[in-house]
Amino acid sequence: MDENLFYDRLHQRCPREFLLKELEAGEHNVVLLASRFMSEMEQMQITNAYYCKTMIKALLDNEWIFRKAFSVINDDGDETEISDYLYEKYIELLSTRKPDPMMKEVVRYRFDEKVKIRIEETPNLISAASTTGFRTWEAALYMGDFLINKPLQQLALMQKEDRKKLNVLEIGAGTGIVSLVLLEKYREFVNRMYVTDGDSNLVERQLKRNFELNDALCENGPDVKLQRLWWGSDRIPDDIDLVVAADVTYDSTIFPELCQCLAECLAISRCKMCLLSATIRSESTDKLFAQECNKIGLNYTVVSSTEHDKDSESRMKTLTFKPLIAPIRIYKVVGL
Repeated sequence: MDENLFYDRLHQRCPREFLLKELEAGEHNVVLLASRFMSEMEQMQITNAYYCKTMIKALLDNEWIFRKAFSVINDDGDETEISDYLYEKYIELLSTRKPDPMMKEVVRYRFDEKVKIRIEETPNLISAASTTGFRTWEAALYMGDFLINKPLQQLALMQKEDRKKLNVLEIGAGTGIVSLVLLEKYREFVNRMYVTDGDSNLVERQLKRNFELNDALCENGPDVKLQRLWWGSDRIPDDIDLVVAADVTYDSTIFPELCQCLAECLAISRCKMCLLSATIRSESTDKLFAQECNKIGLNYTVVSSTEHDKDSESRMKTLTFKPLIAPIRIYKVVGL
């Protein structure tokens, strides 16, 4: 494990058992700069002091693993010890209690060495205020992984003959992580990004905050529009080339509105396809979605699945650090 990956794991809230196992099995005597180590710990303390305390204790309790994995040096290049720092920091955090499930924190998701997305979310919360958009779900992570590891398979082929950049619409954006991955990885291919959700409060607060955290609202980048889109009610932008969505098929009662929204998007002449990432919690619910698609003239095919792509399943373990709750599939939806 190299230095950057070690810190990325910590900022992604990697469980202690997962991290210790990786350290034990990875490269040995990787150089860590003491000043950076302390700086990263201070940052982690700010975002989640309880997790910081937990991981410091793990390193102290398993000091032999840490010493085997890393060689710590000071700014002059000489070997040094950080045990005293760890003990002092642990004593400082000793009274820190487990945070309330409603507590927000910034988690940094590492999709690859270059694409690392900061998300302010409530990771221990299932739903609140009638929305599930306050945390990042597995289907969104899988969509991000798909977009990165299927290099331009879906995007480059869609570039118009005049080579103009793409306008992309995300529906049901939640934390906005799918759009942020697209912007980070394919900035040069994107002209405009519509990032939408049915919850105005979520759009105005959480989405805006996450795009600011990732410097995604800068003037010299793609045009980013954060706005409400209530399926069947709000107007769909008429200049889109691609639609993306993650975990919008969990509730069969909204399938008519969802599929009608997809149909309206695909009725726009320049819109080539919709890519949907879905956690298959119930095969019967998935069949109902297929029936609704067929009913209004939409066709969908599975273009990726954790059931058949073992490489992606393995990568997902470094994003979730736990087994998937259910298989995840990515559908390409087009008009018949």
